[in-house]
Amino acid sequence: MFEPLLRRIAASILEGLDELPPDPRFLLARTRLILDTPALRARVWENNHTTQRAIAAALPDEDAFEVQVAASACLAAATTAMTRWTEAGGRPDLRTVMAEALEVILR
Repeated sequence: MFEPLLRRIAASILEGLDELPPDPRFLLARTRLILDTPALRARVWENNHTTQRAIAAALPDEDAFEVQVAASACLAAATTAMTRWTEAGGRPDLRTVMAEALEVILR
């Protein structure tokens, strides 16, 4: 039995955290720079849109609109988690904050 679409996308975002460098200081500095720079913050929306389309392309057997909505919800939660994590100085660890944010939309 397949898991619901939203849960599958959320799980893939959490799995993607495994690709991040093991030392969070670089990611923390990079995210601070993005949050502090209006032009870079605008690029986050563009990157999320591109990622949303990639997720939809990876799930061709699913309803395209449902994938877009689910992907957008997960990416918004992920972006919010990154912001919270950065504003808190990298505490608690990113995986914990990300899982909490995604759980909000999975309820």
